[in-house]
Amino acid sequence: STSTSVDTHGDDNNDEPQILLEPFSKDQIINLLYEATDKHRDVADQIRKVVDEDPTHRKIFIHGLGWDTTVKTLIAVFKEWVF
Repeated sequence: STSTSVDTHGDDNNDEPQILLEPFSKDQIINLLYEATDKHRDVADQIRKVVDEDPTHRKIFIHGLGWDTTVKTLIAVFKEWVF
């Protein structure tokens, strides 16, 4: 997993953001991040930076498709679900 530092604006207590987030569920944190990215471009940029560091964040597994799958193959497989 990828970790990133949180800017605490010079505070010596680096655990504060983690402590503040502990009571929230995963879904609540995701919703907070969605709202933050809408209002603060720098938050969206930081999320993109973390995602771009590890290509596994951009991959999905589809059972039955090999690593050599091409764009043509994907289009053929998913064609029936495209509106």
